[in-house]
Amino acid sequence: MQSFRDVSIRAKLLMLLVGLVSLALVISSGVSALSNIKRVKSAMAEHHTVLADVLAANSTAALSLELPSSAEEILSSLELEPAVLFACTYDVHGKVFATYHAKGSPEFSAPVVRANGASFSADDHLEVFSRITLEKQAIGTIYLRVSMERLNSQINYQMTVAVVVLVVALAIALLLGWQLQKVITQPIYQMVQATQTVSQQADYSLRVPKQANDELGLLCDGLNAMLTQIEKRDAELEQHRFHLEELVQERTRELEAKTKELARSFAERNQRVRLAVEAAPTGLIMIDRTGTILLANSHLEEIFGYDSDELIGQSVEILVPEQNRTQHPAFREAFFHAPRARSMGTGDLFGVRKDGTQFPVEIGLSPIHSDAEVVVVAGVLDITERHRANEERRRNTAELARSNAELELFASVASHDLQEPLRMVASYMELLEQRYGDKLDEKAKRWINFAVGGVVRMKQLINDLLEFSRVGTRGKPFVRTNCNSVFQQVRQNLQQAIRESEAQVECGPLPTVLADETQITQVLQNLIANAIKFHKTKPAVVQVAAERADNGWRFSVRDNGIGIDAQFAERIFVIFQRLHTREEYPGTGIGLALCRKVIERHGGRIWVESQPGEGATFFFTIPDRKEDANVQQDARETS
Repeated sequence: MQSFRDVSIRAKLLMLLVGLVSLALVISSGVSALSNIKRVKSAMAEHHTVLADVLAANSTAALSLELPSSAEEILSSLELEPAVLFACTYDVHGKVFATYHAKGSPEFSAPVVRANGASFSADDHLEVFSRITLEKQAIGTIYLRVSMERLNSQINYQMTVAVVVLVVALAIALLLGWQLQKVITQPIYQMVQATQTVSQQADYSLRVPKQANDELGLLCDGLNAMLTQIEKRDAELEQHRFHLEELVQERTRELEAKTKELARSFAERNQRVRLAVEAAPTGLIMIDRTGTILLANSHLEEIFGYDSDELIGQSVEILVPEQNRTQHPAFREAFFHAPRARSMGTGDLFGVRKDGTQFPVEIGLSPIHSDAEVVVVAGVLDITERHRANEERRRNTAELARSNAELELFASVASHDLQEPLRMVASYMELLEQRYGDKLDEKAKRWINFAVGGVVRMKQLINDLLEFSRVGTRGKPFVRTNCNSVFQQVRQNLQQAIRESEAQVECGPLPTVLADETQITQVLQNLIANAIKFHKTKPAVVQVAAERADNGWRFSVRDNGIGIDAQFAERIFVIFQRLHTREEYPGTGIGLALCRKVIERHGGRIWVESQPGEGATFFFTIPDRKEDANVQQDARETS
């Protein structure tokens, strides 16, 4: 294709013209030849089909009377058809009844009888089958085998004529094309010669003569107009050249002054950058892709105990512990392959000082891209003190866990030891009332009831305290909790209180959250039970709802009860803090404190919005969290 593009326009036009004419002649000749061949074949097949039908009609008597000699005599009439090489007559059973062989033709064997019709065989012959019928009943078949030699001679003759016509037409097209292309190429050659002369001699006064008003004439006009404009501009440029040289000299002097100023500013900025690097509170070091140290501030020299001359030009591996030096080049190459700002080290990364001592470090990597290369500035921080503080905090945490375990054991044992005397007091009081009840007056019986009631309240208080102490230590791992199911469980637990108080407890759609299902049940049950307990003379109406809040869900429990003064909105969540006497509303004062502790364990908060006499709305939040991370955190808290 490239070689064709490099051919002259004259040759391209001539080749295109001859090629198109040749293609048209080849297509027309081919179509004509194929059409003639098809027509001749069709005529040949039709002629011999009629011939076979005539023979079949004449052979009816010979077959019906079983006269093979008569049938062969009928077939011998085919001597007038030199193209027929072989013929035969079959009886009704498909056996050969009579045959015919043309003189000088090779021997042929009769084929198996097929359906009526003519077909061209693979060995270049025409085969014709025609049924012999008598009173519409088939009694035999005529078979003709016809040579295609005559047809092939006609085809060859037509092909020869087509080739001769094609050659003559191509010669004529070549002569016409040679004359016609001059009309197109002559103006083009003139324009080419003009452009070469202009480019070589820079003579813009040259013009191309216009020979016609066609597209080439327009092209000549455009070229001449362009040369006129160039000639005009060349004159203008010559006039302005001297003025431009003066402007260039003046601008050069300005640029030289500006360059000196920029150099001075750059030196000052480098000095400020150097001072900033030296004043950095952390050690700073700059390295290239090979790990060579290019810059180190005084703080880094102080951390590692080296002088500046001992670091610059050295490999950064001298600051890496011996056991990690073989792996460090691979890590460095991986970072340079995809450089990005990142931090390293949370107590598991160490550096080595000049004296060989190792210490924990925290490193921040910042790649700097330039046209020449990519370098990395690393901020190095000695976290020995932080590491020591973390170790101290881990020891304190372990000690706190041990202390919590001991406190839980103490609480469990204490609750058992405290309840045992209470059970004894209650038992003796009941025994005293049973044996001497008829001897005691009403005042003594009332005192006994006071004592039993105090024992019951004390047992409830001990149980509530034990439950409160176990919120953070006996909590279950957080799992996906359907709060609609939790509400139904709470409603089932409080069904007797709801029925006795004729309360209406309603709930909207609640979400599924990651939580401790048992503790969330405790929170909802405490809040709904309080709403039922602290109500006015009319039945309580409690509404539970939830809505999306910032990064989590906000639940609400709204009632139409007695309400709470705003000044006590925080006090009610403190353990043992009560706003009413036990005679007005029974309870231990631990329920809301337990709710706060549960919600804080889940990472949320709980609060109340209320006015006295207008009911109260308790809110608490459950934040979104990843399930795996949450389960691990909760497992650590439980352990």
